[in-house]
Amino acid sequence: STPGARSSQALLAAVVCATFSVATSASPGSGGSAANNVEPPEKVVNPGESLSIPCFLETPGGSVQWMRNGHPVVLDVGSGGAGGASRRQWNISRDGTAALTITQVTRADDGLWECREFADDDSVRRVTKVLKLVVTGAPEEPFLTLGGERLHEGARITIQEHEEAEVGCVARRAVPAVRHMHWLLGESNLTASSQLFVEFSPQEDSYTTRSLLSLNASRDLHGLRLSCHVYHVSWPTSTAVAATLDVLYIPSFSISREPGFGFPILEKMPVSLHCAVDANPPCAPRWLKDDGPPPVPQSPDGFLNFSAIERQHAGWYRCAAVHRLGTFASYGYFLNVRYGPEIVEQPPSQVAADFGGPVQLECKADGKPPPSYCWTRVRSGRLESMAAESSLVLDPVLYSDAGSYQCTATNHLGWKEERARTRDILLTISGRPDIKALNKTLMAIVGKPVRISVLVCANPPPTRAYWIVRRLLLSPGEAALTHYVAHNYSSADTPFCRTTSLEIRSVHPEDAGEILFVARNPKGIDDAAIILNVTHQASFSFTEENSFAEKPEVNWMLAAWMSLTLAASGRLRSGAS
Repeated sequence: STPGARSSQALLAAVVCATFSVATSASPGSGGSAANNVEPPEKVVNPGESLSIPCFLETPGGSVQWMRNGHPVVLDVGSGGAGGASRRQWNISRDGTAALTITQVTRADDGLWECREFADDDSVRRVTKVLKLVVTGAPEEPFLTLGGERLHEGARITIQEHEEAEVGCVARRAVPAVRHMHWLLGESNLTASSQLFVEFSPQEDSYTTRSLLSLNASRDLHGLRLSCHVYHVSWPTSTAVAATLDVLYIPSFSISREPGFGFPILEKMPVSLHCAVDANPPCAPRWLKDDGPPPVPQSPDGFLNFSAIERQHAGWYRCAAVHRLGTFASYGYFLNVRYGPEIVEQPPSQVAADFGGPVQLECKADGKPPPSYCWTRVRSGRLESMAAESSLVLDPVLYSDAGSYQCTATNHLGWKEERARTRDILLTISGRPDIKALNKTLMAIVGKPVRISVLVCANPPPTRAYWIVRRLLLSPGEAALTHYVAHNYSSADTPFCRTTSLEIRSVHPEDAGEILFVARNPKGIDDAAIILNVTHQASFSFTEENSFAEKPEVNWMLAAWMSLTLAASGRLRSGAS
């Protein structure tokens, strides 16, 4: 055929391919060569762009046929024809290069382009895979899904705390496929935690890309913006689709106090408690005291204000809230109100006790913090500390324990010490006499005076009292001749007690030995023995102590005195009857 005829035939055909690899062979009986199996380069163009597809000829000016996806391409109206400019046109240059120029590329141009060169006998000389043309198809606007359900733009993703949600990002009808989707949660990039899936739809001749992201909901994610950024070659920049996380979580409570924690709360001072609740959806706080209503009204914003707090306001306080997920409450907070000590029960002003028996004095005080106790006794115008307990126990009680007692309760409010005292308690002792020798052993010098003293305690006072010395009985205030003088009683510091003494004006050697003082009252009898050792001034000699059994004269005197006292007591009993 002539070159003009071959040109007319080339204007009527081209090659298009809908698959990614095509093997083209010469027509049967044509004697042509097999197709070139070398994979052609890929070129991606957008619809509306222009494209030139070259084909290198072995024989300059030879015949060429274009194939797309293994099918001849019917070209548009010839170049310069009456129908105007064609969208697809080709030409062969003098250097042997043939080119197909496509203006206003459309999706119909997508595919594998081949160049078929014919010999002079119209047989196929060579088939060349020239280009794999990809004409982009912009995807539809991407959208998010939750559990497979499509979400509208700007939706809220509602999920409960600690639950897991699968959020999807979908881009449909894209050519080529979307290969990149980036996830952002706030400022955090979560792309590495997502999975990308690509599907091809033969019916739509396009791709659908899905990116799935699993979210573990926590309250710190609430309100954050979750966005999916989709990248495609047909778009100059990425396209984003977003939603806001709505994480439902149970209330958490924050309790504050004015004055601040660590500062002691004193009675009568102003105090404010505040409860802040963090929850989604929000809920109002409600104060409880010991699981009941609070003692003062609560403000709507969670304040509990005490203008002058009282001790009865102390107790366990909790903040509660009713939420769509249930009813919740904070841990308990103990509001401790401090106040100074107070004596809650005054002891009796007078307490009578039996000599030798037990006696217990009680002190009962209230205070926060609990007070410490101190028992004191007034003696000779001074306070004597007796005990540091709430109870004072005297066992056995002695005449020396008689007197005025007082209990002091003390605590500290901050740096200030607070005290409360009981009234004075007068302790009286009654019982048999209690005789104490001021010196149980004395040393006397012959010819010199000596004084022997005893402390006599008794309530009621003694009805009989005697000094027994040698063969004599001397009552206090009585003198026998000029040798012995029994001095009268004199007062002592101890209640119910007096002192008395026996004076020997000039000691004789026969005064050595035991001297006895005996006293009796209606409740009993007691005695005290004093050992008098006599010596000469130049040399010392000691008289051994003798018991009553070893001194017959003392035994005789004591027996006589006992007979007198027993007879007297018998008369007293008969008179009383």
